[in-house]
Amino acid sequence: MQRWIVFLRAVNVAGQGKLPMAAFRAALADAGFLDVQTYIQTGNALVSSALSRDQVEAAVEAVLRDVFDLERPANAVTRDELEAALANNPYPQASETPQRLHLVFLRGAITFDPDAFQKLCDKGEEFALIDQVFYLYTPNGTSKSRPAARYEKFVRAEMVTARNLNSCLKIAALARGV
Repeated sequence: MQRWIVFLRAVNVAGQGKLPMAAFRAALADAGFLDVQTYIQTGNALVSSALSRDQVEAAVEAVLRDVFDLERPANAVTRDELEAALANNPYPQASETPQRLHLVFLRGAITFDPDAFQKLCDKGEEFALIDQVFYLYTPNGTSKSRPAARYEKFVRAEMVTARNLNSCLKIAALARGV
């Protein structure tokens, strides 16, 4: 039995992709997932299952489509993969302002032009691509950050979804049962 963290894309954002979390938890349990939890309203689920990664993603996407009429991709990572992403964080200074570091989880083949992306960065903004995670550190916040607004034009994969460090730390704690 594997503990999976499932990141959804574009749910409960600006009135789009409405997904009631209590109903989503119930639908995941009805689909056969165990120990179902969610974290905040933006599409973070924790489930236990003997299914493979591809099967978990397909099953969650089927629940979204069949129960909630939502076509949204799901990206499943193991608890160990999330812990590794946190351990690989190249910006330890972000622990003081965890909302300013985004971990962008990527699924599938990745294309990225770091030289072109670097041209967007100023005001101390930094980035790194480590395994299937793109780290974007915006020390002055994301609201006026050009890299934060445009990273998806430069970092391409089958599935791209971001969470800030604060959310990742809290989801990891949930996955550990803390």
